[in-house]
Amino acid sequence: MTNPKFNTLPIVDWQLGLKLTGNKRELAEEMLSALIKTLPEEVSQLSQLKTMGEDKKLLQQLHRLHGAVCYCGLPRLKQAISTLENALKKGDNKEIPLLFDQFKQEVVLLLNETGFLLT
Repeated sequence: MTNPKFNTLPIVDWQLGLKLTGNKRELAEEMLSALIKTLPEEVSQLSQLKTMGEDKKLLQQLHRLHGAVCYCGLPRLKQAISTLENALKKGDNKEIPLLFDQFKQEVVLLLNETGFLLT
């Protein structure tokens, strides 16, 4: 179930990624690769925090991930994380499960787009 507002954004925006690294292609690729390698573990840890009801820790870890995503040219994942972060800050318990699922779906789309699989 992909949120329609995300559909207009690219999963990976290479031009944005290059711009964010000062047109240094190798750096953009390294940053994206490093992020992608850690995403499955990140999602696992975030899922555990959510299950345990550790919203404060979940928000902290999500915020850190959001910062990393901001430098990789990943507009869909960035939007999903931002929306989830805002819901956590507001304590919107009705929306958080749906937004968390959206976040995980965006991670899977990213990993599939870049040739990795979420295990």
